[in-house]
Amino acid sequence: MAQDDGYLFTHAMTRDGAYQLMPPSDRSRLHLIAADCSETPGGADDASGAVAGHLRAAIDAAGGYAGVPHALARREADACRAAARRCMREFQSRAAVVLLLRIAANPAALVIEQSEALVDAAEATERSGTLAEGEALALRAIALLKPEGTSDPEALRVAGCAFRIAGETANRMGH
Repeated sequence: MAQDDGYLFTHAMTRDGAYQLMPPSDRSRLHLIAADCSETPGGADDASGAVAGHLRAAIDAAGGYAGVPHALARREADACRAAARRCMREFQSRAAVVLLLRIAANPAALVIEQSEALVDAAEATERSGTLAEGEALALRAIALLKPEGTSDPEALRVAGCAFRIAGETANRMGH
């Protein structure tokens, strides 16, 4: 059904079918436009989840990180961080973990950002009662930082948090 200069789909299957018929390059471009329109002035994270979702969809439609500019992947990492913070404030731990794992997998994120995202995800999973998953994420963060062999205080702080989480989890699980 036409509405103004666009279309309003009243059935999800019709909408999904039309979406699948659209060339991936058009889908990617439209998701970027939607992300731009969703961003709030001043960087407030009110719409950060929508922005992160549209950026992820744009990246997926382009064939993944290899098919997009570094700046777009970097923008997605930043949007995921803002959205994850908001989810944590609203006690939506599982949604925060999904966003944090996207940062950990994002090649535009620095190693310290990836490991910090894993530590934050570990803490969130522990809060939601998934101790083994929290421990596994903390150990991934440690493994990510090991090759760095750095004395950078931020990296050491993140590694210390990861070791603390892994140790506390092991104690609670009776390892």
